[in-house]
Amino acid sequence: MRWIFTIIVLFNLLISQGYAQTNPTDGLTEIPLTGLSTEDGYTFHLYSSAGKLHIGFSEVFIALTDINNNFVGDFTVSDFRPLITSPSTHSTPVGKVAKIANKSLFKTWFSFLTSGAWSLGFNYTIGGTATGQSSSIVKSITGV
Repeated sequence: MRWIFTIIVLFNLLISQGYAQTNPTDGLTEIPLTGLSTEDGYTFHLYSSAGKLHIGFSEVFIALTDINNNFVGDFTVSDFRPLITSPSTHSTPVGKVAKIANKSLFKTWFSFLTSGAWSLGFNYTIGGTATGQSSSIVKSITGV
């Protein structure tokens, strides 16, 4: 009887290990931005290795969480538009957005030309469909 109980316990441990979720952002630090929430309770998070954006090349990782702060895998992001508007309007180079294999995470890069207040706009889909005009976010980034 003890042998059967041991097999059941080991089987349950193996199954739970196979389904345990890992944090897709391990090794990254969140960039402190707020206001990247959607109208239906999802929140986008931007990460980098140092947790900040800077003048020059900044590699950026994008994750999405639901209203319960669980990572969401079924989303896309595209058309990033970092734009500075003072004293004149300038955009910045942006890399191709790529999905990280086996993670709920996307990767791209921005190359900020100067410091200052930037706005960041992008398009997104959640669950495979864009939701019209509400499928875009524009957020101010200060002190890049």
